Amino acid sequence: REAADGSLWHAGRWGRPERLDARWGPDLYVCPRSGLLRRVRPRRQPSMPQTVEHLPGSGPDHDHRLIAGQWYEAWWGSDPATGARTILRKRQLSRRELRDLGLRP
Repeated sequence: REAADGSLWHAGRWGRPERLDARWGPDLYVCPRSGLLRRVRPRRQPSMPQTVEHLPGSGPDHDHRLIAGQWYEAWWGSDPATGARTILRKRQLSRRELRDLGLRP
């Protein structure tokens, strides 16, 4: 059925009304206006905030970095040969550490 605001609803789990574009809704529906079979368009997701690639750590040579899609705790130092700043050691963060840093729900 169609609500006053134009949103489409169906009888979902256990007969409760749910929006047609809900997460677990059907993929197809019969349009109440035309009677045609149509594909459900997913609801637009809110815009995501800018992605963060590093967070400060406990000191100037310590931080948290996103490397190849995984978060690591990194310790920095300088290469004696070139003097360039480089990661000396890294450790992948656990789920609890990610949650505590606000990186995962």
